[in-house]
Amino acid sequence: MNKPVRGTTRRGTAPGRATSRTAKPARATGRATAARPGAPGKNNNALVIGAVVGVIAVGALGFLMMRGEEKEPVKKPAAEAPKEKPLDVRELVAAGMRSCEEGYDIIQSCRPQMEKQQLSDAERVSLKAKLQDGTKKISAGMGMISEATEKSGSPQGAPRPEWGSAKKFANNFLQNLGQ
Repeated sequence: MNKPVRGTTRRGTAPGRATSRTAKPARATGRATAARPGAPGKNNNALVIGAVVGVIAVGALGFLMMRGEEKEPVKKPAAEAPKEKPLDVRELVAAGMRSCEEGYDIIQSCRPQMEKQQLSDAERVSLKAKLQDGTKKISAGMGMISEATEKSGSPQGAPRPEWGSAKKFANNFLQNLGQ
């Protein structure tokens, strides 16, 4: 066996020992070591792209929110929407009865004028308009009561016989006025 020659030492090795080609580990000092100058750095492209996309999304959302506040709600055409839609059969019957009562009261208020023998042209025109209004209200009210009966399948709200007779009387008088 060959013995190493005495007196030939490398730096950091004791005389008489064999030398190794590997570096000794650094002492632990508790501090982080700086990155080696030859080590590759981290790739931040994904982080940058994500931040740009986020900023664009927030900007677009803000633009749409601001633009939406100025917009008026879209109105439906009037032809599609019904004018009056009663929610309940009882409400429909009540509205019909009110309308019939109003028409009956209008016709009854015209009775003194209808009993007069002589009417001026102005009185005749006024009386005709009032009687037509009263008969229309009675017809509309009876129509509502009939509709409620159809919807419920059972008779709803009996029309008073006075309404029908008042309407008939007013229609006969209107025919005589027309002559």
